[in-house]
Amino acid sequence: MALSKTARRSAVWFFLAITTPGLAACSKKLAADNEDSNHNAPAQVPIAPSLATYAWKADGLATFQLKTKGLLLRGSVGGVRGQLTVDAGDLSRSKATLSLDLSTLRVGSTGEGGSPDQYSKEAHAWFGLGEAKTPASNGEALRTASFRLTSLTQLSARTPRDGARLGRSQTGTEREQHRVRAVAEGELLLHGFRVRQTVPLTLDFTYGAPSADPYPESVQVTSRSPFPLSLLAHDILPRTESGVVVSEKARELGKTMGSEALVEFDFQATRISR
Repeated sequence: MALSKTARRSAVWFFLAITTPGLAACSKKLAADNEDSNHNAPAQVPIAPSLATYAWKADGLATFQLKTKGLLLRGSVGGVRGQLTVDAGDLSRSKATLSLDLSTLRVGSTGEGGSPDQYSKEAHAWFGLGEAKTPASNGEALRTASFRLTSLTQLSARTPRDGARLGRSQTGTEREQHRVRAVAEGELLLHGFRVRQTVPLTLDFTYGAPSADPYPESVQVTSRSPFPLSLLAHDILPRTESGVVVSEKARELGKTMGSEALVEFDFQATRISR
């Protein structure tokens, strides 16, 4: 039996009237279930950061030697500043900035030659830091050599505690110490010139009383072997006190005088935050 249009419309409205409350009830139940699920879900435990910050001790030194005809010049630079950020979960992500004060530059010699004071005075002139100083704004920049670490590669261990455990005979202390070998890659800003530099080094991580603390109390960073630093790449040339290049001496670089200095260093950083 066919229904009239009015009858069909009434049937539709009747169907909606009896089913809609059920649908609404189902929606409310789903919402309530979701709320209960979220409420009963275990709280997310924050992951402890694996970063710790260290400050370089000012008494660290970078030393170098430069061969000349009949002489071996030896020097040192101090006045260390900057910070080291150690990622205890993955050392390859560690970062650092380190600067040296070139006004502390001291040079002596092995063999016959002038006095240490004279060598130091000449070395300051080579760096544009002679007594007849350049303008203050430029001189301030020239007095600082800085290195920015961008990555640690060729790591012998991924974390500090995975490094080789040093015995008491090596450390001279009861403290726990681990050693990791690596290659530091970064940028050296020296005499106004920024140059990529790669340095093989050793990282010694020292812990206090035995504990599960992944953060060492201090980090000692030393060069594994002397590495070359190009004088020409940084425009470090024989100069007068007023900063003028002495051409005849500059031409001797690479002939009777080496054009690369061999550098070593020993720096230590202590933890200041984590």
